[in-house]
Amino acid sequence: MSAFFNALLARTNITSSPTPNPSETSSPSGSVNTQLPTRHFPSLDTLTALRAAGVPLSIESEADCATCTQTCSAPIDMKGYPRAFSIDTTTPLLGTIKPFDYLILCSSSKTDWPRDVCENVNQVPGALRKANPKPTADTPKLNAEIKPRGPPGIFPLPKTPTEPPQPPRVSILSSSHISSSEDSNAESLIILPNWVLLPDVTSSNVPKLPLTSSYKPTQLPHNLIILLCSHKTRDKRCAIAAPILREALTEAFEAIEGTDWRVDTRADDLSSTTDHLVGIFQVSHSGGHKFAGNMIIFFPNGASVWYGRVTPSDCERIVQETVIGHKIIPELLKGGFGLGTIKSNNLDW
Repeated sequence: MSAFFNALLARTNITSSPTPNPSETSSPSGSVNTQLPTRHFPSLDTLTALRAAGVPLSIESEADCATCTQTCSAPIDMKGYPRAFSIDTTTPLLGTIKPFDYLILCSSSKTDWPRDVCENVNQVPGALRKANPKPTADTPKLNAEIKPRGPPGIFPLPKTPTEPPQPPRVSILSSSHISSSEDSNAESLIILPNWVLLPDVTSSNVPKLPLTSSYKPTQLPHNLIILLCSHKTRDKRCAIAAPILREALTEAFEAIEGTDWRVDTRADDLSSTTDHLVGIFQVSHSGGHKFAGNMIIFFPNGASVWYGRVTPSDCERIVQETVIGHKIIPELLKGGFGLGTIKSNNLDW
């Protein structure tokens, strides 16, 4: 077994012992999951391609990897999930995200939504989709900048299309954050990568992106935003995973020594002056329910990291290595935008 594989196992706090027989680890219905499905690590070729694309990995290859032909895998620590929680552990994660120019989060105060959140044009998500339709084969080619660099799913920072005029690709999600509007029919939109919140939006005044000067959004005070898919109507696995991961993330942030992180799950008060504020919101379908838990980490400069198959035991490592250390965990990586730039944020961690 290569030293690199041992390093991977050490980083995930898992020993290289064989996967327990499910019949030996089963527990009564409703108890926590003690069965250990297998997590497969990216190949050396994939790791090399990621590094060549400028992705800062949390694991540095050791010399003997150059001649190692092993397929690295290890049990996944599923502690914290129900016993019946089952996900796809064999399909490759990398390359399972799609590019976008904007991602809009529509406030809803909910953690589950209709299957298609954009179906009803009389509600804000549907009105947004009508104003910002998905590009079709008949529309001009999308922003040429938004294309993979190196491995599939590795994109540069999103950029607003300029010349020639092109329709931006807009991803619209419903979110658990709360509207800051006094109008009960109005919602608040978090617009990424712009890092702004647009309040008082109704189905009759939704913006067509990019925003014009007539809109007066407010800059988000957050140092970080983390999204967790919880769309039960689409797949109950995400609904199971999201609140468990939110709690594990909260504990991981609170445990950071030397800084006082505050977790915000509401986004209805933008007057915060906290130096270390992280927004954790549950969102509708973001792709890949079979890879639950699904997590997206956004940085203020527009960079984002998309992780899949995240378990509660991964959360401390994600906070320490990706949030603080600005390193990407390859065995969780679905893709991302500007992964080589996450250090460029002017933040005092």
